[in-house]
Amino acid sequence: HILSWPQLIFVAENYNRKIVGYVLAKMEEEPSSQIHGHITSVAVLRSHRKMGIAKKLMIAAHRAMMDNFNAVYVSLHVR
Repeated sequence: HILSWPQLIFVAENYNRKIVGYVLAKMEEEPSSQIHGHITSVAVLRSHRKMGIAKKLMIAAHRAMMDNFNAVYVSLHVR
């Protein structure tokens, strides 16, 4: 991810600059009718949940996909 899509990696830090959340995203590499991206991984420390951190990370990744790659939509598959 960091080599192929460095502009699609975001972290959230606390006041002590400790990472408390992250999102890793990538663009679809297979040709398709619409340019789109995927959220590969998103996580927030349990102690920092319910604060909107994941939402802010997802918005940042989505915006970066639209701005840098003209993504039409983003998908997230949960398992």
